[in-house]
Amino acid sequence: MDTIEKFNSYVMQSYGRYPLVMENGYGRQCTDEKNMKYIDFGSGIGTNSLGFCDSDWADAVCSQVRKLQHNSNYYYTAVQADFAEKLCRETGYQSVFFCNSGAEANECAIKAARKYSFDKYGKNRHNIITLTNSFHGRTMATLSATGQDVFHNYFFPFLDGFINVQTNDCNDLREKIDDSVCAIMIEYIQGEGGVNTLSQEFVDEIYRICAEKDILVIADEIQTGIGRTGKLLAGEYYGKKADITSLAKGIAGGIPMGACLFGEKVKNVFTAGTHGSTFGGNPIACAGGNAVLDKIMSDGFLDDVNRKAEHFRKRLEKSPEVVSVSGIGLMIGIELKNKKASDVAAKAIEKGLLVLTAKSKVRLLPPLNIEMSEIDSGLDILIDILEG
Repeated sequence: MDTIEKFNSYVMQSYGRYPLVMENGYGRQCTDEKNMKYIDFGSGIGTNSLGFCDSDWADAVCSQVRKLQHNSNYYYTAVQADFAEKLCRETGYQSVFFCNSGAEANECAIKAARKYSFDKYGKNRHNIITLTNSFHGRTMATLSATGQDVFHNYFFPFLDGFINVQTNDCNDLREKIDDSVCAIMIEYIQGEGGVNTLSQEFVDEIYRICAEKDILVIADEIQTGIGRTGKLLAGEYYGKKADITSLAKGIAGGIPMGACLFGEKVKNVFTAGTHGSTFGGNPIACAGGNAVLDKIMSDGFLDDVNRKAEHFRKRLEKSPEVVSVSGIGLMIGIELKNKKASDVAAKAIEKGLLVLTAKSKVRLLPPLNIEMSEIDSGLDILIDILEG
């Protein structure tokens, strides 16, 4: 029985998988079990932020594995304390809760917003405004928060307490604000929704209303955070800092981790017993997180991300098959004229390139430390497919 046959015999078929069996990887390339090499423009959906098995990251993780792999959150560890301090210092937040995924980080954000409002105003101020075309996760609460009808099936009844507002529509936002709202939850760039960016006007109006009415802003930076856009947090492009920011994906370089950052208003909202996570703040994940953050915040790293992003866009925009290129930094959406994104992604695998899709767009989330030569080699393949 070969790997794919064995896999399909025993693993729940909840993903549409490509017929590729990855064997190993190093840097920005991986090799399948037949020894074919692939340039990676997807980084595990934005998770392998430093590529495959970066040496500094691997050394930090392996050192921690041999020291202490897990402990209960009834006790302290220096590695979690170090990462919490570093993450809060670099982002300007006051406290952090660690968990295991983006969905969990968003669950944490939702609970924190509702508890803040309950503690201050009592019951019936619990609604959270989310945006059409948003995506916040696959748990019951985060699916309910997601503003895409395609996800609202099978799992009835969905949770109430979420109100959808048309993205970038200030009038719709103002009409749906009332005294029942405790938070507005946004993605500055809607990744799964098609790599669509919020307008400055809309973001400004959200923050204005929230400041006026003591409504919290939750920024879902699961995909945009930790350097993906060329800044540590995408909110920096808007000159904004949310009350709560959720992180995951690239935060620990490929080890499961999520985090919820809390500003001054909510820094102490959770008290003992009000929230928890068995594996949250796992020492191995924190070691990976320290290595990622050290590298991303090193001199010139984010400047390089922006230079690479500009290079991607310049080359892609020259192709007659490309209608537009959306996103910021190394979060790239490619709108096509004639070809289907899914067909392009499948063809790319045949040619030795890994790309992603987001609705009708080809989506690129390459490792942040990808080399220019690797970008050009991958773009040669991609553009050849687009124009072929």
